[in-house]
Amino acid sequence: NREIGLELRDIAECSPLFRSPRAVRAVLAVGELEPVMWKAQTRAFANLMRASGSEITLIEAKARHHFDLIMELAEVDSEIATAFGKLPRCNIR
Repeated sequence: NREIGLELRDIAECSPLFRSPRAVRAVLAVGELEPVMWKAQTRAFANLMRASGSEITLIEAKARHHFDLIMELAEVDSEIATAFGKLPRCNIR
């Protein structure tokens, strides 16, 4: 928090960890190279979502961090791309 200087009230207002999520199917991914607390926060969010009835796929991408995690989607056979491919398609009009 030293880097961004959030107040406790900012965290409570903005963090999805303090909201009641609706049940969804989702993929959550975190890079293996992320700090321990970033990975812990992702696992905590996955657990919160599962408790709401969500079907969550949680992936820790090998040798990735938040700057290059998105590159996994460009690799057709990656675990993340495969998991996204299994999500239901939205039919938005």
